[in-house]
Amino acid sequence: MFTAGDWVDAKDLLHANNVDVVVLDYRLIKSNAVDVAIEVRKSRPRVPIMLLSGFLADVPEYFKRAVDGCVSKSSPLNEWVETVQMLVTGGEGISSGSRVRAF
Repeated sequence: MFTAGDWVDAKDLLHANNVDVVVLDYRLIKSNAVDVAIEVRKSRPRVPIMLLSGFLADVPEYFKRAVDGCVSKSSPLNEWVETVQMLVTGGEGISSGSRVRAF
């Protein structure tokens, strides 16, 4: 697992490592999540993106459709793990958790 504070760090990590999934916080301090998601798609189009948000209702629908899954930060840890596993294995559908959405 790798962590990055902004797109510059994330880009370096994406290019230097084999990444199975990108977990992206919707509210970034130094970057815009939409711009980061676009750049991830350009550089690693097959890597799924899971969006985290404290308030999924505030995330625009177009952005929810642009990523591969969404998880509320208030969801239990097992729902985060299930969503990552589903994305990494290419699973489709909606998780059993009411606050988890995978596309």
